[in-house]
Amino acid sequence: MKRLAALVLALVALLPAPLLADSARKMPLSYNVATFGGPGRDYTTLQAWEDATDNDLVAAGKGEVLLCYPDSAAYAQRVTISGAVTNASYFRVIRAAPGFERQVVLDYNGVLGSYDGTVLVTNENHVGLYDLSIRHHISTSASVNTKDIFIQGNTAGACRVVGCRLGPSVNTGSDMASAGQVYGDGRLVVADSVVAAYPEGYGIIQNNGQLYVLSSVFYGVNQTALYSQAATSIAVNCVLQGNGANFYGAAWLITTCKTDGTVSFVNAAAGDFHLSDTDASAKDHGTDLSSDAIFPFSDDMDGDLRPQGAAWDIGADEWKPGTAGMVTIPLF
Repeated sequence: MKRLAALVLALVALLPAPLLADSARKMPLSYNVATFGGPGRDYTTLQAWEDATDNDLVAAGKGEVLLCYPDSAAYAQRVTISGAVTNASYFRVIRAAPGFERQVVLDYNGVLGSYDGTVLVTNENHVGLYDLSIRHHISTSASVNTKDIFIQGNTAGACRVVGCRLGPSVNTGSDMASAGQVYGDGRLVVADSVVAAYPEGYGIIQNNGQLYVLSSVFYGVNQTALYSQAATSIAVNCVLQGNGANFYGAAWLITTCKTDGTVSFVNAAAGDFHLSDTDASAKDHGTDLSSDAIFPFSDDMDGDLRPQGAAWDIGADEWKPGTAGMVTIPLF
């Protein structure tokens, strides 16, 4: 299976860029591939790969892609992505290897500061985080709202979080655990993703910068699911359900989002956020983003083509008959 997955990605790498244009999982125009996991992989720590690829990718004419394998039930690791020279054609991507979507769990249990996360992207543009499960469970004596992802300083190109599962995360210290924060002049796009199970914290917090949330699910967030402190933020085709509050801030631009609690999932309590066969609230009620001016795409969390019916569905899943259950990430 591992050899087959690596072969599939190698073949995909040979495809011309236009054939990949429909996917939210944007890839570099040309790139090197390395693997992450247990013994036998190229890297056993995320930071070692980041350090080794912290180069001028534009001058080299090659992006860098790290394929992650679930050789461990969970990886108690974090990574700071910073310092490589990138542009819209050549950048860095960390993603689950094909066939292991959301089975690669980054579950950090060390120390996190206020401006930190399990994944910290600072002063690097066009970063991709695809099909991973990212969370943390820590205890800190300081009053720190800890986060799964923290984005800042990437003014020329957004960090793209696609097909990911953020949470469940827990901070047993004196503050909260939240999914993410966009700080200062950061830029973040979240698409086809699920943010779920934050018993005390927030979903994603925006402090200035830019936040663009598309076709995603926010479920079981104790505080506010999407919190915009200052600048305009955008949410399209999102399901917000079972949260303490859904939106904070008057600057939100909201299109075809469901907040009335009527969307039916296969098994939300077990972490399966596929639309159920009987759902009548989200199916065919979404906005077509295939020609979106900021982030055009036409696939869902499973890589299925949108739409399957008369129109796009709302949420991370585009329903089709016989959809297999999404890998569930149980609570601690």
